[in-house]
Amino acid sequence: MTMTAATLGLLLVTFLPFFVSLAGRVTQPKALCFVCSLMALLLSVEPYRAVLPWTLGMAIAVIAVRERFRSAQDLKENAADLHPPRSSFESRWSRAETARMPKKPIRQSQRGDSA
Repeated sequence: MTMTAATLGLLLVTFLPFFVSLAGRVTQPKALCFVCSLMALLLSVEPYRAVLPWTLGMAIAVIAVRERFRSAQDLKENAADLHPPRSSFESRWSRAETARMPKKPIRQSQRGDSA
């Protein structure tokens, strides 16, 4: 039994809320969108019955993805406040190589002198 292009297109459109919610960060909207997509698939036997669960699933998925982008933008803006800008490029390795090590006084036992 082969799946026709129309059937595959119907399944893709029906599960579109679930696929969009996969771009979100939290798992709860993914589960809700999967249930909404499943309900839309089961109710799609009669015309226009699948509109309400599909619309609800799309609303949940769009809000989840929007919140992910919003939180990423907030993190990006707040990260600029955490670190002051450097005047020139230097890494921690270049700082470690140029830093002077404090000299420790050599003890009598380390010199090799025996008294």
